[in-house]
Amino acid sequence: MTASPAVYEALAKSIVFLNQKPNAQNQVSRFLDTNGYYIDRIFDDRETGFYAIGFGSSDPKQPPALVFRGTDFIDGDAIFSDSSDIGLPEFENNRDSIKNWITQISQDTTKNPSKLLPDVIGHSWGGAIAQIVATEYTSITGDIFTFNSPGVSQSTFNTFRRNLS
Repeated sequence: MTASPAVYEALAKSIVFLNQKPNAQNQVSRFLDTNGYYIDRIFDDRETGFYAIGFGSSDPKQPPALVFRGTDFIDGDAIFSDSSDIGLPEFENNRDSIKNWITQISQDTTKNPSKLLPDVIGHSWGGAIAQIVATEYTSITGDIFTFNSPGVSQSTFNTFRRNLS
């Protein structure tokens, strides 16, 4: 049973941003406790600006979730918003760590007793990365949720179609 889209939207649009702010940790903890999640892994690639959180679920019927942070206009990430390959360089630079976490959390029965595939979520720029992850790792991811995300390239879409077969 996947968490509600409203919970996923809050994770993608708010919690993944707030987690980077030391003064917001109580708010993050309350939200996660209320909704049955905990932070299992943080992906923070300062070279590319890539930031994501792998959330474990305290409910064995609820899948883990991998949430990609969206565009942070304050830090200048908006310059990437017109790129036809939006999110691809960041994904490529973090491909192995993403796949390793997805594989590990899917098989670790102490963290995921039902061995549920993790849902993949992103907002804005992070939504594009979520789409790329869905394309590359179709067979090892659960549901995909994106909020206000740009489209991905035709070649990424074609890869997704091939991987569905």
